[in-house]
Amino acid sequence: MKQNIKLEPIMDFTYHAPIVYLAKQGYGIGYTLRGSVENELNSGELYELSVKEISLLHHLGIIYNPKYLSISAKKLFEIIESINNK
Repeated sequence: MKQNIKLEPIMDFTYHAPIVYLAKQGYGIGYTLRGSVENELNSGELYELSVKEISLLHHLGIIYNPKYLSISAKKLFEIIESINNK
């Protein structure tokens, strides 16, 4: 059954710890890898929601100094640029 609920993220975290902390404090919902909250799920501190049809795409920014790139890193950037230019 479709609920027509639109999720609007108001925060984005690099690590799962703040997501878990805020959810445990009742500040909202979050998503992270199930394995990282297995204990909290088993103890009942957190609850799992089953959500279908959700996009998990994120934009990724990479910060680097081109002066210190390895050959492998340069090749990786070439691959990424070729994908982005399609």
